[in-house]
Amino acid sequence: MKISVIVPAFNAEKTIEACVQALLSQSLKPFEIIIGDDGSKDNTLKVLEEFGKKIRVISQENAGPAAARNNGARLAKGEVIVFTDSDCITARNFIKELSKPFKNPEIIGAQGAYKTKQTALIALFDQSDIETRYEKMKKQEFIDFIGSYAAAYRKKEFFQVGGFDEQYKMASGEDPDLSFKLSELGKKMVFCEKAVVYHSHPENLWKYLRTKFYRGYWRVLLYARHPGKKTKDSYTSKGTLYGTLLQGIGILIFSAWLSFFLTGNATLEVDAAFLAFGILLNGCFYYLEKILIIKCFKKSIALGIFSLIILPVRGIFQGFGIAAGFLKKAGFK
Repeated sequence: MKISVIVPAFNAEKTIEACVQALLSQSLKPFEIIIGDDGSKDNTLKVLEEFGKKIRVISQENAGPAAARNNGARLAKGEVIVFTDSDCITARNFIKELSKPFKNPEIIGAQGAYKTKQTALIALFDQSDIETRYEKMKKQEFIDFIGSYAAAYRKKEFFQVGGFDEQYKMASGEDPDLSFKLSELGKKMVFCEKAVVYHSHPENLWKYLRTKFYRGYWRVLLYARHPGKKTKDSYTSKGTLYGTLLQGIGILIFSAWLSFFLTGNATLEVDAAFLAFGILLNGCFYYLEKILIIKCFKKSIALGIFSLIILPVRGIFQGFGIAAGFLKKAGFK
């Protein structure tokens, strides 16, 4: 079975060398490694030149990672195409483990797993959140949600649904859109916990929250296309699905209280009612995220406390992203 590995890269001069070195050091060698440069303005191409004929580099004007992956996939000669990202370092047995499910001809897709060696609280929280979702995936025989950081597909089925939708200009929605389409056709995909890539999650709070904003933004398009996935998929936690809604309600309640306060109509009874409702909402929110919170506290007290702080903030940013997505869909700019 021939395996082609495809990596999109945009301004990846700091990470692409380690990414490619790890792919060249795999215990199961891929047939080819294709790097799709997405119009990088830094020294990405210069770094890649050092690998010579060990890899194949293709270039395009900046059009997003979905387009870069598709262009690489069109040129791929492998029966199975594997995707990872330019800031990921694949474990030595990554390809070996990710290719195992394809021995079964009914399996057309596989999802690997993130790990990290970071120690910053925001990165550890992000990793813990992802691990909680993996626990959900491990309980299911087949999955419908595959992230392109560690993904594999049979090339035939990949192009049967048109590959990644290039309307997604950022890395935020094009990968579940693809796996949802395949799942809706009855195709079988599985989770491979042992197919590991090491990744550096955001250590900057603003960068993390900005990512969550755009996840919310692109989810509007994703769920408009796949309405059946709004309340359930094999990856997204209930806390994420419903927690953002609770945060939205919380913002409305706070806004209502603020209007009472600013107009001088706030009384002790009104304040108490709003406070009680706010406490109830937060209690429901934390209950939905209890598995993640417990996981964080098991790792460290500091991480557990941090999770209690960051979870509602994350929900607010995702909520604003969803609101922006709806406004965009409605024609507002």
